[in-house]
Amino acid sequence: MSSGTAALRVIAIALGVGLLFFAYKLHTQGLPLEALWILILDGALIVGGTIFERGRYKPKIDLESGKWTETGEKFQDPTTGKLMKVVFNPATGERDYVEI
Repeated sequence: MSSGTAALRVIAIALGVGLLFFAYKLHTQGLPLEALWILILDGALIVGGTIFERGRYKPKIDLESGKWTETGEKFQDPTTGKLMKVVFNPATGERDYVEI
């Protein structure tokens, strides 16, 4: 994870926690929970979504199972700047990107 991505995650979590804290403070000043549901829901969704989204976008591929072959494709990952190669499993059709 790049430093920019980490900073955005921290900001998102801080925003979500801030919404939850703001709802709590308003509740302690006498506002009923029914009036604060949108703050509570938004804060919880931002915090939960930010924490649990990390593993969602990259599929779990087992490079040890099956016969993986290199495709000859190589590229520089624009996010990390690392040189990557593409491998292919003809039995399943899966492709993956492996750091060189």
